[in-house]
Amino acid sequence: MDVRQTAETKYEDTGVVVASQDIRESLSFRNAGIYYALMFIVAVFTYWSSTGENPIFYLNAANVENVIEQAATPVAIIAIGMTVLLISGNFDLSVASNAAMSAMSIAIAVRDDWFGFLGSVQAEVIAAMIFGILVGTIGGLINGMVHWFVGLNSFIVTLGSLTAYRGLTLLIASDASVDVRFRDLSQMTEEDIELLGRETEEGLFMGDFIGGSLGVYNLLLLAGIGFLLAAAGMYIAGHARLPMGIASGVGVLGILVSFFVDYETAISHKLVVLVLLLVISWAVMGFTSYGRRTYAVGGNLEAAKAAGINVALYTIMPFVFVGFCCGLAAVTYIAEQKNIEPNLWFGRELWVLAAAIIGGVSLNGGSGKVMKSMAGALLLYTLLNGFQINRVPTAIQDISIGVLVVASAAAYVLAERRAASKGRI
Repeated sequence: MDVRQTAETKYEDTGVVVASQDIRESLSFRNAGIYYALMFIVAVFTYWSSTGENPIFYLNAANVENVIEQAATPVAIIAIGMTVLLISGNFDLSVASNAAMSAMSIAIAVRDDWFGFLGSVQAEVIAAMIFGILVGTIGGLINGMVHWFVGLNSFIVTLGSLTAYRGLTLLIASDASVDVRFRDLSQMTEEDIELLGRETEEGLFMGDFIGGSLGVYNLLLLAGIGFLLAAAGMYIAGHARLPMGIASGVGVLGILVSFFVDYETAISHKLVVLVLLLVISWAVMGFTSYGRRTYAVGGNLEAAKAAGINVALYTIMPFVFVGFCCGLAAVTYIAEQKNIEPNLWFGRELWVLAAAIIGGVSLNGGSGKVMKSMAGALLLYTLLNGFQINRVPTAIQDISIGVLVVASAAAYVLAERRAASKGRI
C-alpha cells in the first residue's frame, strides 16, 4: 500500500483535516468579518466615550438596549426579510413605503374606530395591529406577483411600488399626521386604567394595552443564554468545535458574571419580537427544505427548475415575507407613538439594504445569513449612536456610513475572490 495514501486515510479518519478547514473557514474574514468589525467599532467607541470631555461608559446597559431598539424598528426587522429576499435573487426598494403604509393603516383604523364592534379596547388594538401586518404582507405579495407573472425585474417593480405605496400613505392620511392615542376610555374600568400606571389626560398609547415592557432583566444573563443557544445551533448545523466552544464559553461566562454585575434594563416587546423573528428566520433558512430551496433558486434559477423546485413559490414567498416584516415593524413602532406622519421612514429602505450589504449578503442571490444582516444593522446603529454621543457632525456621520457600505461590499468581493482562487468555494 502506498504510504502517502495510508497516511491520508488515517488523517481523514481522525477528522483533523476536515475540522481544521472548517475552523479556518468559520473564523475567516469572509464568514466572520462583520462580527470582527462590530467588536472593533464597539471597542473604539468604548475608549472614545470614556476619554472625552464628558466621559461615560459606552457599554452601559441602558445604551446597549437603546442601540438595539433603535436598530430594531424598522431597519433590523425589515433587514431580516430583505435578507431572505436577496438570497432568493431579488430585492425590494419599497420596504420603507410599505412599512409606512402599514403604520398609517393601523393609525386610520384606530382613529376611525374600525374595530370598535369588537367590544373592548384591547381587542380593538390587537385587531388593528393584525390589520397592519396584513396590509404590509399584501404589499409584498403584490410586488412578488407582478415580478413573477409579468416578468419585470424586481428593481423596476419595487421602484414603482415605492412611489405608489408612499402615495397611498399620503392619500389615506390626507397628507397630515394621524393621532393614534386612545382618548375615549369609556370601555375601560377605573381599575384597568390604574393598572396602566400613568396619567391618561392626553390619551393612551396602543402599547399601553398590551404592556409597555416585559420587565427588568440582566442583559448579561440574556446574552449568556443567547450564546448557549447559538452554540446549540452550531452543533446542530455541524459547525467546527472551536467556534462552538467559544460561543459556549462566552455564554457560560455571561451567565456567571450576571450574578455579580448589575447590568439590568427594561426589555420591551419590540426587542422580543426582533429576537423571535431572527431566531425563527435563522432556523427556517438553515435547517429546513424551504431554506435550502430558497438558496438554490437564488443561486441558479435554471438549475432549480431542472431539479423540480417550484421556483414560482420560492420567488414570490420571500416578497411576501419581507412585506410581513414591514407590517411587523409598523406594529412595533406605532405601539409607542402619539401620532404617525405620512412621510414616516422616508429613505429608510437604503438603510435596510445597507444593513444586508454590510452583513455580506450577495446582491446576486444564493448567499447570505440573517444573523449577519442583524449584525450589519447593529453596526450601523452603533456607529450612529457612538457618533451622536461624541458629537460628531452629521455630515461626517453620513460620509462614514457611506464609506462603510462601499468598503464592506468591496471587502466581501475580495474575500470571495481570494477564497475562489484557493479552491475553497
